Amino acid sequence: MTYELLDSTTLASAASSVTFTSIDQSYGDLVVVVNCETSANESFHWEVNNDADYNTNYFTVWMRGGNNNVASSTSSNLLGFLGSSMSNAILQFMDYSATDKHKSVLLRSNTTDNYVYALAGRYADNAAITTIKVLNKAGSTTFSAGSTFSLYGIAK
Repeated sequence: MTYELLDSTTLASAASSVTFTSIDQSYGDLVVVVNCETSANESFHWEVNNDADYNTNYFTVWMRGGNNNVASSTSSNLLGFLGSSMSNAILQFMDYSATDKHKSVLLRSNTTDNYVYALAGRYADNAAITTIKVLNKAGSTTFSAGSTFSLYGIAK
């Protein structure tokens, strides 16, 4: 499996979101790697193809564990991952350029407050993924300067 770097951003100053646009459609899967520092402990989310309709097209099942605390749930209103003072996340979008099916996503993340997090999700739209935006949906949290966001393509 070969990962090819398609785009990368290192923030020079704080920002509330990072967007990858005009994504090359010639790969099998996409992988987004996030290494971020945040201004507060909140969840971060992603939007596909500028679709902010969190009640219609986003479905997830997730689990987390840490600090003698475990939880799991399903959701039909968002795709997200935990944020903390420092978070690392890897999102993989399978068969993102297909136009005949919904898109699957897997996410793994960890935080400096001793949590690990895993999520499986579905973006319920047949459109090819051309844009991915990582953002804070709930509050005023920002990604700190020095945070990195990288987009990789995996060959078909």
